Amino acid sequence: MRAADDVSQGVILAVDLGGRHVGFAISTGKGGIMELTDFTYATIFQLEDKLNQLIAEYGVNVLVVGDMGQEELDVKIQKVLRRVKKKHDSIQVVITPERFSSHQAGKYPKEYAPAKGVTHSLAAVEILRGFKASSVS
Repeated sequence: MRAADDVSQGVILAVDLGGRHVGFAISTGKGGIMELTDFTYATIFQLEDKLNQLIAEYGVNVLVVGDMGQEELDVKIQKVLRRVKKKHDSIQVVITPERFSSHQAGKYPKEYAPAKGVTHSLAAVEILRGFKASSVS
């Protein structure tokens, strides 16, 4: 579940994980990337429900999850991703490096970023851009 090797094109959902906040971005494979939403969750089950909802709503083929700059994701997140994969058996789940996604998202003009700063969904856009660039080369 680590590299971008052999990932087919299609609808790709990128996820920028945070402690209690996540951001989502999507690409339909036709070149465009769209910021979706930030989402705050109180339980890991709410995160799982949101992932399942977005996968069903957009017909996602590939779920790209930023690695939070860590060697391994939290055990609870790993369990969520396994359950999502089991529910949507044709989906590919890819964990991808995201060392500078929040930093890059902070470079957006102020009209795109809220007054408080970088959103997770803008960081998800950066994760998706990086993933698409790495899967092309």
